[in-house]
Amino acid sequence: MKSKLIRDNTKAPWFNNEIQMAKISKRKAERKWLSKHTVDNKITLRVAQKILTQKIKVAKSTYFIDKIQSTGHDSKRLFQVMNSLLSPRSPIILPAHTSDSAISEIFADFFIEKINIIRNGLPNIAI
Repeated sequence: MKSKLIRDNTKAPWFNNEIQMAKISKRKAERKWLSKHTVDNKITLRVAQKILTQKIKVAKSTYFIDKIQSTGHDSKRLFQVMNSLLSPRSPIILPAHTSDSAISEIFADFFIEKINIIRNGLPNIAI
């Protein structure tokens, strides 16, 4: 049986075609340098890395500036955008429950059962 790593191919919102082309160019220079460790190949690789880094910085800053400027003078919207850019969080998903005490009971029962399973799996050792 083989295992296969599946990557999430979702691109960053600032990722564009220009960055993709610079990335391809960098990888090409990297492969060339790995095949022949010459000074020229190393310089070509460093230049390609710098170009890629520069393009990423420009794209990110443009994206963030556009997002911030899209809020206009609405401070509430500005804070929402800043929070989403600085710390994107997924919502907390809790099991279905009717009240806070009901969900606390569900969690307590789960952990008590988990501890009992672990204890039953351990060999009995007399001390």
